[in-house]
Amino acid sequence: MMKILFQVMFIILFVTVFVPVSYAFQAEPSISYTFPSYLIFLIPIIIIEIKVIGKFLGMNFQALVKIVVIANVISTIVVLPLTAYLHANVIYYPLENLYASYGIGKIYMENEIGSYIYRLSVGSVFLPDVASIINLPKWLIVSSTAMSLVPFFPVCWLVEYKILQMAIDDFSKKQVCIAVLKANVISCWLPILTAVIWVYLTV
Repeated sequence: MMKILFQVMFIILFVTVFVPVSYAFQAEPSISYTFPSYLIFLIPIIIIEIKVIGKFLGMNFQALVKIVVIANVISTIVVLPLTAYLHANVIYYPLENLYASYGIGKIYMENEIGSYIYRLSVGSVFLPDVASIINLPKWLIVSSTAMSLVPFFPVCWLVEYKILQMAIDDFSKKQVCIAVLKANVISCWLPILTAVIWVYLTV
C-alpha cells in the first residue's frame, strides 16, 4: 500500500509543478457540486462496491473492506479534484485562449448547437458558474454537471483497479478489472443524481 501512496504523491507533485498554475480555477467549477456529493455518499459507495466486487470475485466482506476503502478514499479525495484541475488547466483554458486570441473554434462557439456540444464537453467544468451570465437553458446546465464527471470515471476506474489488482493475487487482471468496472457503474449513480438535483434546484 505504501507503493500506491508514493505513486499518488508523485502524480500530485508532477501536476503541481508542470501544469500551468497561472490558469487555476478562475470561477466556481462544477466540482463544487459533484465533490460534496461524492463525500456524502462515500460510505454507501464503499459498501456497494464491496458487495459487487465480493459477489463477482467470490470474496467475503471483511477481506475487501480495507482495500476498497483505500481505493475509494484515494479516487475521491485525490483523483476527483485532480481530474477537474487537469480538465480546466490542460483542456478548457488553453482552448478558451485559442478562441479568444486566434478565433480557433469560432464555428462551434458562435453556433447554437455547436456551443451546446462545447458546453456539454469541454465547458462542463465551469458551466454552473457561467450559466447565469450567458443564460443557458436549465437542461444544459443539469446535463453538463453530470458530463463534467465523464473524465473522472475512467481515471477513477483505472486507479481503483490498479489498487485492487496489486492487493489481490488470487484473480486474473481481467477478473479484477471487470469487477471494479461493475462496482463503479452501479455505485456512481448516487452522487451523480444528487449533484444534478442540487444544481437543478439552486442554479
